[in-house]
Amino acid sequence: MAEDRTIKGKTKADFRGWLNRRRGIDKIYGFLDFDGVINLYNFDISDDEVVKEKARTNEFYDLDCVANLSSLCLRYDIHLVVSSSWRYSGLPYCIEYLNKAGLDPRIDVCGMTETDWGTYRVQHVVNYLLGHPDYGNYVVFDDLDMPELGKHLIHCESRTGLDQKAAAEADIYLSRYVSRKTGIEKI
Repeated sequence: MAEDRTIKGKTKADFRGWLNRRRGIDKIYGFLDFDGVINLYNFDISDDEVVKEKARTNEFYDLDCVANLSSLCLRYDIHLVVSSSWRYSGLPYCIEYLNKAGLDPRIDVCGMTETDWGTYRVQHVVNYLLGHPDYGNYVVFDDLDMPELGKHLIHCESRTGLDQKAAAEADIYLSRYVSRKTGIEKI
């Protein structure tokens, strides 16, 4: 069965962000996937001891990727929303995992997208935005190819995650929006 990729409400969500920026609302939501963004599986899977230890501790995060995420979130005051399949373990578990991974504790992990398996991830993002209309912009950190998101998607390579290249792309994208100090729109 083909996945339904019809996105309902995206134009409205994008328009709401634009309108809110004009009104001086500059809150940024950052939708975070874990696997392929902060979690990298670049260890030797033929080494049984390494695999057992990773499975036992559930520590798949890459410290550099988490540091890049922290830096971006602090620089642009991004409020994180968990969009990863890890959200099925619950928001408290995801927050605990992110804290263990080294995410700066000042970063607001404020929610997660819905947990409907039958809905395409882009629709989850749009639904969250429509249900939380207090944003001026949003960014999605994911290794899935979701062209419907256009400029909002920071596409990470699943083997390198949110590396310096992906973080630089996010920085360029985010720096084009409202300056928190001057309130002047830069695009």
